[in-house]
Amino acid sequence: MGFRGFPHWMARRAIATAGALLCAGLVFPVGCASVGDIGNPVARKLTWFSYLNGDDLRTRCGPGAPARFRFVYNGIYIEQVRTYDIETGPVGSDNHVLRYRVIGPTDIGTLFVTEPRDVFAPGRGKTGQVRLADSDMDALDAALAAGGFFDPAPKGLALASEDFYWLASACVGGRFVFNAYRWPAPRYETARFPDLLLAWDRSGVPLNPPRRTSVEELVFGGPKDVSDEALSFNLEVGENGPVGVAPLFR
Repeated sequence: MGFRGFPHWMARRAIATAGALLCAGLVFPVGCASVGDIGNPVARKLTWFSYLNGDDLRTRCGPGAPARFRFVYNGIYIEQVRTYDIETGPVGSDNHVLRYRVIGPTDIGTLFVTEPRDVFAPGRGKTGQVRLADSDMDALDAALAAGGFFDPAPKGLALASEDFYWLASACVGGRFVFNAYRWPAPRYETARFPDLLLAWDRSGVPLNPPRRTSVEELVFGGPKDVSDEALSFNLEVGENGPVGVAPLFR
């Protein structure tokens, strides 16, 4: 059974119906544009590609804008997703904030709803935030430069939800920058920013490491996640962001 008294197919239909209302602006006022908050798992599905594209960072990026960074790790979407958002404070303030979220498999078939907010609890993931010093930001800047973050993105690179990859976006010096790192590839191995992010991460959840997979493993041997298995997607790296997304609900 799904929600108390509802079979799985009804639970999935409820999610899709809620999604349609959210996207239509009846429940979620900003439609399908990300505002950087992915805590609500239904809204997250509707705004995920906007979040990956850094739309909220782009709209606020311009001359004089403070530096902001976003890093997303896709360790097979239905197994693990990690997000890291950094908002910088004034130079010399040692007051920069990293917010992280680690989302793993959830099974809404075991969910018992006693309050409306319980519906979304399993999909929120583990969250937290840490304060970063100016020296931390200097280390991040150096790691990004060494890993080719400011070089042109690998246009045409295909990214599937079943892949292992990092997406990185930022507003730096009033300019929006985007890049992608898919495993296995030399640039994935030479990227240095993941080591910093994981060192700052206090979630206690280890990284789902890249591995060779097969369709059979993912379909028959992977985690059974009623809410997330319906979302399989493919992206392609464009000039300055991901393009060619698949439909959100199937």
